[in-house]
Amino acid sequence: MRVELDVFSGRPNPVWHLDDNEVRAALERFSGRALAEPENLPDQLGFRGFVLSADSDDQAIGDLPQRFAVGVTGVVGREGDQLAAAEIRDAVSWLLETARDRVDDQIREHVELALRGDLESRATEAKADLAPAAPCRPHHTAYNPGYWNNDATVRTSNNCYNYAVNRRTNTFAQPGRQCGHQYTSLTCAAVRAAAQCDGVLASCTGQQRLVALVCWPGGDYHWYRYHSNGFWGHKPGQTPARNTDNSGRVITGALNPANCNRGPYTQFCGYFWVPIGLVIR
Repeated sequence: MRVELDVFSGRPNPVWHLDDNEVRAALERFSGRALAEPENLPDQLGFRGFVLSADSDDQAIGDLPQRFAVGVTGVVGREGDQLAAAEIRDAVSWLLETARDRVDDQIREHVELALRGDLESRATEAKADLAPAAPCRPHHTAYNPGYWNNDATVRTSNNCYNYAVNRRTNTFAQPGRQCGHQYTSLTCAAVRAAAQCDGVLASCTGQQRLVALVCWPGGDYHWYRYHSNGFWGHKPGQTPARNTDNSGRVITGALNPANCNRGPYTQFCGYFWVPIGLVIR
């Protein structure tokens, strides 16, 4: 049985496989219970849940569906006995343990904080104004989430970097991969340098898109793009594109990427400019 920890925005999510004993334990926990559709996990930054699935399309896992999700906020969409909140928390803790060394201590701590409902208090409240006017003609397109969300393959194969650059590659694009110098650490400096190697700019000349970069130090990165509607859009990993922060507020006006609720992405790295037609992969 395959397990995916749905947590990252830019990087591919951690994935591992349960051994035979763990599969039997999963059957004991989840058989006959109401189990969530993966599409019903929250589309927020940071921990969203675990997605469990069969290793092949012809594999049977007892009476379990071939693909289902377990998250902090409960289950919807299937008939059966609902998992109680304590059972969900226990299941999430158990799934995290099955990851062993595939999930580092920082990510474990983040998931454990999510279990305790303590993420909101950890969010950085750094204040910053919207990026100052640049000597250029910004080219901001209208918000069009359907372009990213209506096709399941497109939604799961493109990430926040694809969204910021406005280029669907279906490769889960990574900063620096196009130019041959992908980031080697998860810091503002490293991800910024990798994106600039691809052609992202610190200042604007000509027609370019305004974007913003934030980091989960040592964990992941995330990008936002400004729209002509007057707000910011973003796409957290494989989840749908949206224009709201982790508190469900539209990211607009005084609420910008520097001070909105970003979950564990506590470090604001700055505003940047993307040339029209930039190629990434």
